[in-house]
Amino acid sequence: MINNLKPHPNASLIFDFLRGLSGSLDADLGVCMQKEHVDGQFTGRQDCSNSRAWRVGGSGASRSCRSQQHRSVVRRIINISTDAARVFATQIGYGASKLALEALTRTVACELGPLGITVNAVAPGPVQTGYITRDMERRLLPAIPLGRLGTPEDIADVVVLLASEGTRWMTGQIIQVSGGHAL
Repeated sequence: MINNLKPHPNASLIFDFLRGLSGSLDADLGVCMQKEHVDGQFTGRQDCSNSRAWRVGGSGASRSCRSQQHRSVVRRIINISTDAARVFATQIGYGASKLALEALTRTVACELGPLGITVNAVAPGPVQTGYITRDMERRLLPAIPLGRLGTPEDIADVVVLLASEGTRWMTGQIIQVSGGHAL
């Protein structure tokens, strides 16, 4: 079993980028990232791959949400899911962990709503962060009505919006930011 769950080395870069867009962040954002390609075969699949996907996508987010409920400054919890939760049939552990994260988002929204805390999730589509090759892009573009891959800025803009006062009456929502991918 893998026991080396730790913050992603780029997490501080993401926070710095978001702060630069919004000037400040009053929301407390937890970022759990999984940077690995997991074999999509159910038969012969290693339990450690499924276990890691669940620990990052489900348990990590659950612990983060639980730790935020008692902090007086927190008014927004924003989880990061993926539109692949519904369309990546070959990514068992990853897809299942993201669907669990979406269920967690709705449940925690109900529980923390009376405290004035909103809980939402952003579900990005294909975003060019360096892993999408030209061949992959060529195959993906026909499935994206807006005709381009997403950028980190596309996702960050929605996270900043969810962290703002403008969404104070919005909770339990999964916002798909995908250019129309997986409609």
